[in-house]
Order: sequence, then structure tokens, then C-alpha cells
Amino acid sequence: MTTQLSTKLAALGVALMVNGLMIGGVAVLFNGHLRQTLPGASVDGAAPSAPGIPATVAPATI
Repeated sequence: MTTQLSTKLAALGVALMVNGLMIGGVAVLFNGHLRQTLPGASVDGAAPSAPGIPATVAPATI
């Protein structure tokens, strides 16, 4: 009886570990897919500037 219980607990542990790896793998795939579909998105969230317009304007100093 004890052997069957420990075997079942070991199988449950392995199943939960495999389940976690599968969920983690899917999360990595979706995260990579989102990063690839937004090549023009800036890291800081600002929109890219138009041609001829500087991306940042330095404040005037007096």
C-alpha cells in the first residue's frame, strides 16, 4: 500500500512539473511572438518621430 501511494505521489509530482514546463514554454512563445510583431515600438513607449523632426528637443538654457 505504501509503495503504491509513493508511486502515485511521484507520478503526480512529475505531471505537475511537466505541466509547468508546458505552460512556461507557451508563455515564452507568445511573449516572443508579441515582441516580433511590434518592430517599430520603442522601448520607452514613445512614438517614433517623423522624418526631419528630431526625436527629442533639448530644453533651452538661459
